[in-house]
Amino acid sequence: MTQNKRCYPRAPLAADAIIYLGSSRLMCTTVDVGLGGIALNCPFPSEPGTFLQIDFTLPNVPRWVSAKALLVRNQQNESSRIWGLKFKTLHRSAAKLISEYVDHKLSA
Repeated sequence: MTQNKRCYPRAPLAADAIIYLGSSRLMCTTVDVGLGGIALNCPFPSEPGTFLQIDFTLPNVPRWVSAKALLVRNQQNESSRIWGLKFKTLHRSAAKLISEYVDHKLSA
């Protein structure tokens, strides 16, 4: 049995995301999001412990949400590679948008 180490609930999110890793810009799609972090379907290999910048979209939000994050999981599944990111720096306004999104999705 896998132990869930998350402190915050997550809600499903299928949206565009851009990872800035060194001088690379990687296009990915989101899987889920919560105040503590985000999961991505990202076909590129990278090592856990890598710090990066992420920009992603939320429904009905006309701007990108940005955060600095730590790659904590990189898992290859049958058809995809899932990255688990832990937010390290998240602006208060971004945290509010994420919180409102998660609350709305989980109460629906």
